[in-house]
Amino acid sequence: MRIVIEYCRDRHPDAALAVVDRVHCEAVSLAAAKSIAIAMAASRMIPPEPDLVRVLDERGIEFFRQGIGPANTSEPARTPVSTDQETER
Repeated sequence: MRIVIEYCRDRHPDAALAVVDRVHCEAVSLAAAKSIAIAMAASRMIPPEPDLVRVLDERGIEFFRQGIGPANTSEPARTPVSTDQETER
């Protein structure tokens, strides 16, 4: 099945969602789609950091939503990894 994974920021005053990133992919089931979304959320570096992940089916109907990032105790904060290599002298 074709799915869309959206990484969003929650704008609290008006309850609107600002989509930070959108990924289109294939999943064999709804359970697989959820697993893909969570695994990708933990591995992506998206500025500004998203508050939640949503999964939509091919018709655009949301069937999964979960908070992510440092505000949620289940997910550790993602920190950038430096690509600079320092050598000791």
